[in-house]
Amino acid sequence: MMLRRGPSTVTVKGLKRYTVKGEMYCYHRASGTRLMATFGTPEFFEELRVAEEKAKGRPAAIDGTLAAAIALYKTHHRWLDLAPRSKSDYEKVLAYLEPLSRMPLASIDRAFIAGLRDKAFAKRKRRFANYVIAVLAAVFGVATERGKMKDNPAKGVRQIPKPKSAPKANRAWKANERAAVMDAAPPALKLAIALGMYAGLREGDVISLPRNCVQDGRIVARTNKAGVDIAWPLHSTLAEVIEQAASAEAARAEKDRLAGKLAKPAAMTLCVNSRGTALTGDGFRSSFFKLIGKLEEDGRVAPGLTFHGLRHTIGALLKEDGASEEDIAIALGQKTIAMARHYSQEANHRTRMTAATIAFDPIKRNKAGA
Repeated sequence: MMLRRGPSTVTVKGLKRYTVKGEMYCYHRASGTRLMATFGTPEFFEELRVAEEKAKGRPAAIDGTLAAAIALYKTHHRWLDLAPRSKSDYEKVLAYLEPLSRMPLASIDRAFIAGLRDKAFAKRKRRFANYVIAVLAAVFGVATERGKMKDNPAKGVRQIPKPKSAPKANRAWKANERAAVMDAAPPALKLAIALGMYAGLREGDVISLPRNCVQDGRIVARTNKAGVDIAWPLHSTLAEVIEQAASAEAARAEKDRLAGKLAKPAAMTLCVNSRGTALTGDGFRSSFFKLIGKLEEDGRVAPGLTFHGLRHTIGALLKEDGASEEDIAIALGQKTIAMARHYSQEANHRTRMTAATIAFDPIKRNKAGA
């Protein structure tokens, strides 16, 4: 069953649904439980969770405990609408908190969370410790809304600051580093990196871009994290890399045909791995950091390159060329302006994107000045 939630769609598996006199009834197949709440409501998802636990032979989370608060959070749109990468990061924190699942919510206060943060910092470093605070703040935010807690004890707990001596995270890439990475990147990585380098896309957006995202000389998509529509004009280098990827895919298909292999269905995504199947987040990150590590070892790039740093690179290049902060926000698909102003920009959105691309595409810059 599919539940549409604004721009996103949630798949609800394992249900049997039928309608009698205009009323819809749902049963959980594995447990044989009838779900009484209205389909799609938070109460419905809570009943579904209990039914699934029953089918697995597990006791349902005891009301008033951390486990129950986490289960409630997972029925809320704040969880359901998270980007896949964010969900994965949150799950790691929730797994870390598993030993505390039976802890009563009434005994959790700011002092306890501060101590939990410090223990996480000692074991898993600063970023993970701060993630613990963020995830608990999200969980307790929903619990507070639903009357399970009087207030959110994670609010007001300070995150561990970054040491002043620590290198800047996600630093911008230098010109020689961008050239070195593109020169050394294998075909299965080159297109994905180019999309970050010349369109400012996040890793999650790059991996999930559909094959038909190239329209009228632009990358047209909606960002996973912010749900912002973007329409990046193709940088000349990016257009060349996309063409190379298409040629490689055609050559791979022809090789399989000559070898008598059955034709594989085309991947739904623009970026594929060496086997022609869709990239995965873990697979991409493993290959990317292996490439960067080798180049760093060879002295071709300095330490500290990250994929997300490519967004900082584009922001820096556009800023140096005189682009306004507003234009940079539009180019990178960021929600940093009021909604009223956002809607007023729809008319000239593509014009601004074109100007932004020309700013760091030498071929288009020359044509514009011709």
